Amino acid sequence: MKGGLFNIARNTGATVIIRGGSGIARILLLLLIAKRFGPEDFGRLSLVLSVVEIVRVIADFGLDIVTIRRFSVNRLLSERLLGNALSLKLISATLGYIASIAVYQLLYHDGEGVKLAFIVGTSLYTSLLLNAFVSYFQANLNMSSIIISSLVSAVSYVFLTFLGLYSHWSLASFALIIPASELINLLITSSIYGRISSVRLRLNRKIALSLMRESVPVAISAIAIVLYLRLDNLLVGWFLNEASVGVYSAGYRFTEPFMLVFSSLSLSIYASLSQKGKADLSNKVSRTLFRIIATVVGLSAIGALLLSIFAERLLGMISPEYHNAVTVLRILSLSVVFKALNAQLTAMINSRGRFSLITVIAIINLTINIALNLLMIPKYGIIGAAIAVTATEGVNTIMQMVCIKYYVKGLFREAMP
Repeated sequence: MKGGLFNIARNTGATVIIRGGSGIARILLLLLIAKRFGPEDFGRLSLVLSVVEIVRVIADFGLDIVTIRRFSVNRLLSERLLGNALSLKLISATLGYIASIAVYQLLYHDGEGVKLAFIVGTSLYTSLLLNAFVSYFQANLNMSSIIISSLVSAVSYVFLTFLGLYSHWSLASFALIIPASELINLLITSSIYGRISSVRLRLNRKIALSLMRESVPVAISAIAIVLYLRLDNLLVGWFLNEASVGVYSAGYRFTEPFMLVFSSLSLSIYASLSQKGKADLSNKVSRTLFRIIATVVGLSAIGALLLSIFAERLLGMISPEYHNAVTVLRILSLSVVFKALNAQLTAMINSRGRFSLITVIAIINLTINIALNLLMIPKYGIIGAAIAVTATEGVNTIMQMVCIKYYVKGLFREAMP
């Protein structure tokens, strides 16, 4: 398992750099927008981003997870598989672009927000196509090959952000940075893949239907997950106003850098375990997984403690207008521990092909989260939304641990009581 553990660590490191570079650049942009434009405009942009993110997951329809497993199991068919995945994503991105604009208009009737949706929605094309290539490199534990494309994109992101601040760009111009930087990433990543194999759009009916059938439970669970992860923003905007969304989002954004690391680790675990059959899950592998889980809990707990201690100072760096988010950030800091652990547990369950288990768990989580948000937000405002998120993630952790212990045999064998 030494070699396997080294490959996981190396691939995770590369994934952290890739996701971290783009993620931190994006968080920097959003926090600078929060500082520059104030809670109302920042809240409007946050609502648009939430709608587009939900539509992106629906448009992906679980293809990223399924293709990672397919690439891992049968590498000889990678070129045909990628070509079909790209074609499916082009179709779904077009439908998603139209849907994101329509949904935002239907929910919020805000002309300025609709203009932002027209711009931010184009990122559906860049992100969905980019993720198709990333799935190939992730499946082969070779994310280090595409570090350069992510770093160039992140540098472009930061450069354009500071140029915009210096030149006093409008909010719409700042929103355009998101798809523009992703396009740079997509072009470089596709050219790197092109050195390995040709990039061709394909739409084989048999392969496409096979992908869609396998992705159904993954899609249902992914949609349920993104809904309960972003429902807080949407319902704060529904019950309160854009300014409240802006204040809440300012607190939420500070938890995201921690999750970049843990989600990157989960992708490496998923890709690595997907290559192993049931007979390959030795006691040594099980003990390694258990040590990884223990490390994740320890590191995420430290991160949560730091966020809680420095919450007031962090939000004060943006503007005094966001002081009401201090309590929100302290509550959400606890959710970092649950989310970090949940990402690894989900990767382990999915790697065994037990997608339906995660689907059931995700639907239960969504139901709980909707009930808590409807109960807590009208009564406690943005603090209620933070409580709903944290409580849902806690329940999620319990359910996934029960599933691994009783329904996904062999993962921890003798490592767990």
